[in-house]
Amino acid sequence: MRRDCVAGTNNNSAPAPLLFMSAKSARVASLREPNRVATARNMDEVSSPVPPASALSELSCAARLAAALSAGCGAALLVSDLGRLACTSRELASCRLWDKVRLSGSSPEGARATLRLMDAAIIGSERFARMTTLHLQFCEGLLDEHLQHLPRCLAELNLDCCQKLTDAGVRAAVDLCGPSLQRISLYWNVQLTNAAAIAVARRCPQLQAVCLSGCRKVGSAGVRALAVRGATLTELDLTRLSLLSGEALAAVVGASTGLRELRLYAASQLGDSPLL
Repeated sequence: MRRDCVAGTNNNSAPAPLLFMSAKSARVASLREPNRVATARNMDEVSSPVPPASALSELSCAARLAAALSAGCGAALLVSDLGRLACTSRELASCRLWDKVRLSGSSPEGARATLRLMDAAIIGSERFARMTTLHLQFCEGLLDEHLQHLPRCLAELNLDCCQKLTDAGVRAAVDLCGPSLQRISLYWNVQLTNAAAIAVARRCPQLQAVCLSGCRKVGSAGVRALAVRGATLTELDLTRLSLLSGEALAAVVGASTGLRELRLYAASQLGDSPLL
């Protein structure tokens, strides 16, 4: 963890303790009082000078840090640092910080952090079991096998421009979290075919929003399958789908009685025929 991420000053203007954490250990060190250094396998076990009786009821260091991160202070930390924090304490593992995780692989650091999170031993662990939102866009290294251990209660999944994904990866994802999934974005995943769209339609009964923009191998059969979700579907992005026919589009639009947003640009093959 960067030394400047978790640091401050106390009431006596002395340097505040700095936290150094990894998946196996946590250390609290004070620059002016080295005798206060303690090590532990779990942050819950970190020792400190005996506090006054009035302070015995206070939250543990880990619980206070968890509260601060949940309140938004985690924005100052690297994603890799946050991942290490989650491995050090029950409080940090269970705090609401992990309900929504948004990562981007558009930079080398972001790509490394994304792939580390998607390791089966991490994303499949109990600490992330309550995650409801997961964004992994623009990660070229994301593979089908990375989606085989997703949290089952995901309501929103963004896999935009993860161009090594195939139909098998999407099927694996919706097999796990399809029953709870409400929003899925697959923008510019050029290997996906009708099979991916059909899997989403069949396995996601609460589906509200779908983005297939730029999935150039998805055509009429895949889009038509989404008609089965017409009762719940409210947003549909079908831009740049050159294989989509007007008949298939009319079928899904006609079935989607609650549809509020439909995107269709760069689809000149559709012509001017009415949809309804």
